[in-house]
Amino acid sequence: MELRPNSIKCLIFDLDGTLLDTLEDLRDAVNFALRKFGKPEITLTEARRYVGNGVAKLVARSLIKGEKDPDFPEVLAAMRRYYAAHTVVKTKPYQGIAETLRILRGKGFKTAIVSNKPERAVRKLVKRFFPSLCDAALGDKPDRERKPAPDAVWEALRLLGAKPEEALYIGDSEVDMQTARNAKIPVAAVSWGFRDKEDVAPYKPEIYAKTPKELAKLLAPLRAPLRIGVFGGSFDPIHRTHLTIAKRAARQFALDLLLFVPAYIAPHKRDKIYAGNEARCELISAALGRDPALRLELCELERGGVSYTVETLKTLKKRFAPCELYFLLGSDNYTSFHTWREPEKIRKLARLAVYQRKGQEANIKEGDLLIKGPETAVSSTALRQKLKEGKIDKKEILASVAKLIRSKKLYTGK
Repeated sequence: MELRPNSIKCLIFDLDGTLLDTLEDLRDAVNFALRKFGKPEITLTEARRYVGNGVAKLVARSLIKGEKDPDFPEVLAAMRRYYAAHTVVKTKPYQGIAETLRILRGKGFKTAIVSNKPERAVRKLVKRFFPSLCDAALGDKPDRERKPAPDAVWEALRLLGAKPEEALYIGDSEVDMQTARNAKIPVAAVSWGFRDKEDVAPYKPEIYAKTPKELAKLLAPLRAPLRIGVFGGSFDPIHRTHLTIAKRAARQFALDLLLFVPAYIAPHKRDKIYAGNEARCELISAALGRDPALRLELCELERGGVSYTVETLKTLKKRFAPCELYFLLGSDNYTSFHTWREPEKIRKLARLAVYQRKGQEANIKEGDLLIKGPETAVSSTALRQKLKEGKIDKKEILASVAKLIRSKKLYTGK
């Protein structure tokens, strides 16, 4: 299958043997169940050969009589119960994997995990080891065929808004190779997992990587050009209208990503930041939830000082190259845009996409864009005043954000 440069937007990873070394915990769970029913235990080498098609197959292969063993259902149930309670005793990411995921996402790839492990266990492991590094995590469910059937891969593509020709599957085993071929997408094989190169060679993977660092290096040139929205502001606090504007822009301009960029110090709004940087980031993350098109971007907080838009766009343009940037701003800021630092340079770096604020409508110049939708009239100052009075505007403050505001006692004035 042909793999062209600048063609991939979405990376779908296997979990066991690719991102996580789960073998010892799986073996221990199987052996617990085997001991309970007086069956011979398996070695780590045997467990390595048996994994890949889900826990039912793992248990069946661990029994001398397989699924014909009269105790098979009970052994399987005991293994599932034990593993659910001991999922992360010895499990750990392979060295360099977390950094590789950060690098790939930093370049703009969307990421998903597809596993034959029970979905509850998959989500537990992703939350534990890869928070904020995965856009979708899918595992074994009764209503979905497990790998090597392509069903979960296709579901991941749907969740990420990607086409098959924009995706690459990454795994370590024959099952992963078969899954990619069944989904009709290219595949990268890795050597640090449960299988050897000879096991996957017959499937002729498009990429073969010996280390996570090498994988990141091989994948970087494959990333397709992206359309990226940049939404800056204090987000103090983030509210529902922020999300509404962002989602409208993402739909209207067919954006691949929309970045929320909290300012360190806003040049045209140098008033007090009421919630600290860490707190605002937590609120933004809570508001964005699992939407793969929306991301928190920390470049202005990491840079410090006054957050000039031209510097932010230069940073993002370089990091996400090749890309096309769309900078979101309100009509109030648009009317004074000529006073910003290097406004013409900003226009060369990004298209201006304007949302109208009630009472501050702006005439959009040729070449700039209007984000369609009703005018906005939400004031962060008014929202903070209500919060200071102990009131929460449930129409504008999402429940996930309100929960954090209460737990952290933000905007109380104390």
